[in-house]
Amino acid sequence: MYVKGFIIEDDQGREIVALCEPPYAQPAKTFSIRGWQRLRLVPLRHTNREYRQIVGGVEATLHDLLDHLPRFSEGEETPSPDKVGAATPA
Repeated sequence: MYVKGFIIEDDQGREIVALCEPPYAQPAKTFSIRGWQRLRLVPLRHTNREYRQIVGGVEATLHDLLDHLPRFSEGEETPSPDKVGAATPA
């Protein structure tokens, strides 16, 4: 299973896509940010300051998402960091 991207809406109603793309010259995957309008990707047209704010918001959103996903180890769910001390499934 592959994650191809996430569609994220900001406070102003703009939809932004964080894409996971295969690299062209490096062995690791890279991420890119694009705009999203009517089921198609569009280039982002913002100032550098606005672009940095968008990237920072996307980074914080993805960090929160990944921190709250359940953790699996050898077929069993382990508690996420915010659920430490909670009862684990038997």
